[in-house]
Amino acid sequence: MNVLQICIASGNLELVELMLEHLLTGGISRSVLEINFSTLSLAVLFQRNDILEYLIKRHFPVNMRTHVTGKNDFYYTQIF
Repeated sequence: MNVLQICIASGNLELVELMLEHLLTGGISRSVLEINFSTLSLAVLFQRNDILEYLIKRHFPVNMRTHVTGKNDFYYTQIF
């Protein structure tokens, strides 16, 4: 789990915004941030609709499958 994913799990939208801006400005790509687990999946898992909406607005891929889980974000929405 990376620092952005920990911020998402904490449920603090302001912290997610600050961390994402810092990471992207520093040259970290979205694909690197989601190499193990999708950020959108975490927002769904922790039922953080505000963070989910923010990440979608920031163009995080909705249909991406991670190489670890092999699942896309819509898989996790079916659990709830």
